[in-house]
Amino acid sequence: MKRFFIFLLFLSFGIFSFGFFRAAEAVIIPAVAKTSGAGGSFWQSDLFIFNPNSFPIKITLQFIPSGTEGSASNPIEAQVSQTIAAGNTFTIKDVLGTYFPTYQVGALIVWGENTAGEEASILVTSRTYTPDPENKGTFGQGIPGIPWYYYADENYSEDGLDKLYLWGLDQNDKYRTNLGILNISDRLTETISIKVYSPSNNLVGEIPVTLGPLAHYQINGILTQLGVEGEGYKAIIEVSSYVDNDPTNPDPIIPAVMAYASKVDNGLNDPTYIEAAFSVMPDIDCIW
Repeated sequence: MKRFFIFLLFLSFGIFSFGFFRAAEAVIIPAVAKTSGAGGSFWQSDLFIFNPNSFPIKITLQFIPSGTEGSASNPIEAQVSQTIAAGNTFTIKDVLGTYFPTYQVGALIVWGENTAGEEASILVTSRTYTPDPENKGTFGQGIPGIPWYYYADENYSEDGLDKLYLWGLDQNDKYRTNLGILNISDRLTETISIKVYSPSNNLVGEIPVTLGPLAHYQINGILTQLGVEGEGYKAIIEVSSYVDNDPTNPDPIIPAVMAYASKVDNGLNDPTYIEAAFSVMPDIDCIW
């Protein structure tokens, strides 16, 4: 099995150099599903993988089931027999039903390799969707692939890279909002703090979630869980504490977290993906 921590070590030379790029040898889709949901919805996910290289590649999928325990040694792995030619795109319809049919919700890691088994960059995106109420088509949201190097880490608090922000969170008769988090460390058990603020920046509540290594967790109706409703709330996500499950390991400790939200129209089950972001500008030269 491939190990994430090998890759996470390289963050030390600066996430600012990479935060807005999407290509990587390991790309995470933070949420995939094949499950029923609120309002009569039934969600499933399609995967789209592009080979940007001048040579053919192979891909491997690793699925992280939703739940708080996690397991660094046992994400569920599937070998994809398809070889993707240079410049080609490969589509996997209903990725959970195709490769992980006994699971309903979680996150997906997509690995790229050349035909000799060496790491190769890939670009990945997905769509999660449900039939519309009149069965005339589907309503869905694009969920982009996140490169392994784009995560919050408390080691970079001075640079403003220890917190992720999600905003535009609604809960009322028209909309519901779900919020997901992913412990992307394969070594640490992390307690992740989710602080929710009103549109006027008043703290309305905090939800701590403890996740084992490589664990995914989604809180459906995040504002309802805190007993509030309205429009325009925001959430700040960070690792508040952690336990090292491999204390004899001399490698640096990297408490890494990813996050996302999905705002769903209650009438149509039409979702909008909300991507987490940092609150700081990258340290790059001016382009004009």
